[in-house]
Amino acid sequence: MDVLSFDTDIEEGFAWIIVPQKNGEGTWTIQCCLNNNGEIIAGDCGANEGICGDNNEAPFDYWGENRCMTALFKNARSAGISVIGL
Repeated sequence: MDVLSFDTDIEEGFAWIIVPQKNGEGTWTIQCCLNNNGEIIAGDCGANEGICGDNNEAPFDYWGENRCMTALFKNARSAGISVIGL
């Protein structure tokens, strides 16, 4: 899976990556929640809940949850965001 970009919104409390959809027919966003300190708690980042869960459903079904979250956590760390619990 190629990660096309990574970004965060500290005020809203989200981090996300953009990845290609199957067959290159567009993109998907894979996102999770940041805690109040701007960190990601790997086991409790809301990836399967609420807006994140709705958003992540299609890429998780296609790429697999573990692969998606590993890519998100790797890009977050590269951007200087702490990922706790890995």
